[in-house]
Amino acid sequence: MDRQDGALPREANVGFIDDDDIAISFIDYSLWGELDRVVTMKTTLLSAILVLGLGCLSACSHRNPSATFSPVGTYQLVEVNGQAIPTTVHHGGIEIRVVSGQLVLTEAGDGLSETVFGPPAGAKVHRRVEASYTQSGNELLLRWKGAGMTKGTLGNEAFTMNNEGMIFSYRKK
Repeated sequence: MDRQDGALPREANVGFIDDDDIAISFIDYSLWGELDRVVTMKTTLLSAILVLGLGCLSACSHRNPSATFSPVGTYQLVEVNGQAIPTTVHHGGIEIRVVSGQLVLTEAGDGLSETVFGPPAGAKVHRRVEASYTQSGNELLLRWKGAGMTKGTLGNEAFTMNNEGMIFSYRKK
């Protein structure tokens, strides 16, 4: 039991005796190795649970509604102001028939909107407007060439924008 650092070896038994020479307790230092293994196992188990939990959170993030979506693709106009296409809407005191529409967004940040309107009387009008867009999270800012700007929101396979008070809802093809 001669150790330079003064510590007892792990296999040493130490007893405490009171004034009446009655043994009160014994500490068996040979159990410390066993205690170290238990603590190491608990630490390893807790670390594994933490890693698995974080892995599950990251694997499930694709279902998160706040996830960022890619805008690239072709979108079909499905509703205007909550009404299925084709529909008639009122804008600026005028009744307008919206027959169909499509929005194409490219990886280069370009966009093209094509909408077919059917006025109350007369031939259909095809409106084609080019744009550039920037993305911030799930929001797009479309800058129409010669026609101002429109903000929109991307969802899972969907895009919605408010254009001059009319809500246009698109579905990705």
